[in-house]
Amino acid sequence: MMDIDMVTTGTGNDIGNGDLFAGVKYYLLGSVIADIDSALRSNGAVEESYLTFATHGICDDPSHEQLDELRDVHELPVVTSRWVSLSCRLGQRLPLEGFRPDTNQLFSGVVALFRGVNDDDRLKLGTIVSYYGGNVILQLDSSLTHIISGTKKASSDIRTSHSNPFIVTPDWIIDCIKEHSRLSVDNYSIDLLIEEQDAKQLEIIEKYKEAQRLEKLRLDVAERMKCEEDMREDVYQRLLKQEAENELLRQKLIKEKVEEDRRIMEALKERQVAMATNNVVTMVTNNSVAMVTNNSVAKKRNKSSKSKSPKCTIELSSSRPDILPKSAVPPISLPVVCDPVYMGVEAPVGVNSIPCEGCLMGCVFLFVDYPTIIARMQLESWVRTVRAHCGDVLTGYDATRVTHVVCANQTAPVVRQSLADGKRLVTAHWLNDCLAVQCMKPPSHALHFPPPFSPESGPCRKHIVSICGFRGADRDKVRLMVMLVGANYTGYFSKSNTTLVCLKKDGLKYTKAMEWHVPVVNLQWLCDLLHGRVEPLSQQAHQRYQTYTHPDPFIVDTRMMGAFMGPWTQPIRVSQSEYERCCALFDLRLFENSRLTAKRAKTNNNNQKCNNINIPHIVITGVDEDILTRLKHSVSRLGYALASSNADCTHLVAQRVVRTMKFLTCVSTCRYVVTPDWLDACDAAGCRVSEAAYILRDTDAEREYGCAIPMQQSDQSRSSKVFKDWGFFITPNVTPPLSCLKVILESAGGTLLTSIPQVPRIALIPDAQTMLNCGIITTTRDYGKLLIEPMTRGVGVFYPELIYSAVITKTIQLKRFLLPNPYR
Repeated sequence: MMDIDMVTTGTGNDIGNGDLFAGVKYYLLGSVIADIDSALRSNGAVEESYLTFATHGICDDPSHEQLDELRDVHELPVVTSRWVSLSCRLGQRLPLEGFRPDTNQLFSGVVALFRGVNDDDRLKLGTIVSYYGGNVILQLDSSLTHIISGTKKASSDIRTSHSNPFIVTPDWIIDCIKEHSRLSVDNYSIDLLIEEQDAKQLEIIEKYKEAQRLEKLRLDVAERMKCEEDMREDVYQRLLKQEAENELLRQKLIKEKVEEDRRIMEALKERQVAMATNNVVTMVTNNSVAMVTNNSVAKKRNKSSKSKSPKCTIELSSSRPDILPKSAVPPISLPVVCDPVYMGVEAPVGVNSIPCEGCLMGCVFLFVDYPTIIARMQLESWVRTVRAHCGDVLTGYDATRVTHVVCANQTAPVVRQSLADGKRLVTAHWLNDCLAVQCMKPPSHALHFPPPFSPESGPCRKHIVSICGFRGADRDKVRLMVMLVGANYTGYFSKSNTTLVCLKKDGLKYTKAMEWHVPVVNLQWLCDLLHGRVEPLSQQAHQRYQTYTHPDPFIVDTRMMGAFMGPWTQPIRVSQSEYERCCALFDLRLFENSRLTAKRAKTNNNNQKCNNINIPHIVITGVDEDILTRLKHSVSRLGYALASSNADCTHLVAQRVVRTMKFLTCVSTCRYVVTPDWLDACDAAGCRVSEAAYILRDTDAEREYGCAIPMQQSDQSRSSKVFKDWGFFITPNVTPPLSCLKVILESAGGTLLTSIPQVPRIALIPDAQTMLNCGIITTTRDYGKLLIEPMTRGVGVFYPELIYSAVITKTIQLKRFLLPNPYR
């Protein structure tokens, strides 16, 4: 068997020559010994400059900034250079798990020295220490942390010269592996090791102690048997006494029950006698009019007095006045419990309903938290929108005027004060939903209620959450809820995730969660955490969080939100003067809109061609459905047009840089890329406002692409396209499909080549003066023999990212997205 010293001290000098690492495409992180690179190359491995093609990562620095990206995003196995050197020395490729560059492995930081252990055990134990992140040395030095000793004598010389290392027995390593954690060294100290001579003395002592224990046990058994006999007699006497007491108590309860029934019967008889007396008095005084309760009986008696066979008559002078008809006993009314009714705005007397345009009539809002969260221009847009719907906004809290406090959470003192004053607490999501339907409705969505904590202090700060089954706007809402409770959100799903939130029990993420034993919950779990409950953290398997059949999982039970829903039981009453003022505002706005419409119509008739050129042609992308509907209404009211193609687009409206077909095609042809606030500002002003204050700025996208992104183009820059002198051939397996890439490329001035170019520059038309730069867009699936000839002639082969990056940044970054050419 090979000596552990030789294995653990290998430096990679035995490079070898063969196919030991055939098929390995490695990516180097940080500085690595040159011999390691040579060993990899000489044994069939290939170094890759792009992570897309790599199969292994080599890194000796556990704190390298790209290490997490390789493991979590690209899911590549990352090992240290020792994996290479030891594989070369042993002549076979070793397992990867023992060579991870982690600092949190079982024996990370352990530097071990073996003394008094035979070679076979030393080889096995040393391999275990190295496999789990430790290191094994052959001689004493300052880095030593643990001495693994089989005898006291073997470690006696070390005690005098080196007092810092821990001296433990080999059992410490074995037990750490069994428990999957590093155990304390106190229970494995070499001082606790028993030698052969001590064992004999210990055996004699143990026999003596065992004899004493047996004698004590015999005495204890005899004493216990005597005590049990006395106890049984005592228990029997107590049972007899307890039974007698229970019988007396039962007889007493029976007597009390009989007495209570007698009192009830007497009270009932007294009530019946009193009611019969009242009936007699009423009939005598009224003479001809009977009491309401006996009216039908009296009529029957009067009719039957003329017949031969009287029916159902009541003799009031009977000797038994306590017998009364059942109708004379008043019925017992039970209280009826109804669900509370929540109300929004109440119109003045004589008005049927509040018009849709004034859905916020009578409401006074105070924005808390949002002035520090969102941009100032966006907040101003919110204020204009509220006032356009007859609401008002204050900058400070006034308990006599404020009706709604719009806040992101409940941590601000003014929020707690407003809740105590009975004000309505909502979020901006509620306000947005009300404006989308043009009607004030009580909050019912999970995001309508502000959480009692900030995201930084949320209950899920240590959780890593992924979601599954949600699409579109619902996915964005769930992702926001995850971040509001303080959890870390990941779009991907791995074993490091602590929870998976599912819409239903389906999908690849759900299957993997079941396989990896990661807890799976429904959206109700997230809603309860968002509203301040902490029990869901420990009750993920509860039936409440394992039901996936709710038609709308975002809807919350408002009966559980008493503190928030209390103010909604009373409506906001609109005065007559306020209603008339808002109606006058509607009439004025309607007059201005009609005047603007007439003016536009006249301008169209006079110079339709010129007007068509000046009218903004809008393309909207990357917004939610409710915002899209609102923006389309604004475009219609302003007299603008929705562009029918990317060539007609003058204004591209988006909230951020997105990779949609509309964005990637129109960004090359439009004059401006603006935020939705521009359309809101135009709608509020009733005319076109300057785009300068509403140009889209996406700092995250600029950081990703590494440069400023121009979102405004002059006529000259629009005519000078980024791919004006370029033609590309796109291989079949490139995504998105060829039809989509063709539109994106041609909108940026490029040309789609129908055949593979064989030279770097060609003339698109024979005898043409202008030469066309040629390139090939491909993927790893198409990177093969068909591209050998053009690559040997210098034709560039690029990733598809070249087109996206150039279209957005207006700059062609050839070197960044160029595939390596092995034939140059």
